[in-house]
Amino acid sequence: ISGSFLFQLALVIYLTLGGHRTFLDSFTGSFVTLPVLAFPEAGPGMMPLMDLFIKTTGEVLYISIQIAAPIIIAIFVADIILGIANRVAPQINVWELGFNVKGYVGILLLFVAITVISDQMEYYLTKADTYTDEVILDLKGQPPTPPAPIPIPEEGQHQPEAGPPPVVTPPP
Repeated sequence: ISGSFLFQLALVIYLTLGGHRTFLDSFTGSFVTLPVLAFPEAGPGMMPLMDLFIKTTGEVLYISIQIAAPIIIAIFVADIILGIANRVAPQINVWELGFNVKGYVGILLLFVAITVISDQMEYYLTKADTYTDEVILDLKGQPPTPPAPIPIPEEGQHQPEAGPPPVVTPPP
């Protein structure tokens, strides 16, 4: 039930962000970039496309761990507490009590984490648009444009033409 709920939530977030319009724009743009009767050239090998698939697969696994980890940790802590309660009071049927406690803890934490999950969905759904454009360019055979280099600030750095840095000794 919670998986169906999260799927519906992701679908609503995708539609409210206008993802369907972006998808249709990418879909129609792919017909301009890659004509229907033309075979994809894929440039010098398929390695850029494979690198993109590897990167997106790694991100999917990373996202799933990010979403599931807090709930798994909370259920693990509930198991530890129930184990300690079983040692303290062996009369309590912890096995049967654990099913209810872990279910309530998992669902409660899921609803607490919904705001973070929705923010993450928004971020990664907008990031997926850039991946679609990269796949289309890789299939066309165009190399992806490298990101602009980040300038390194030179404030506070020693300039080699100024000679060796001065030696400063603290007063005694």
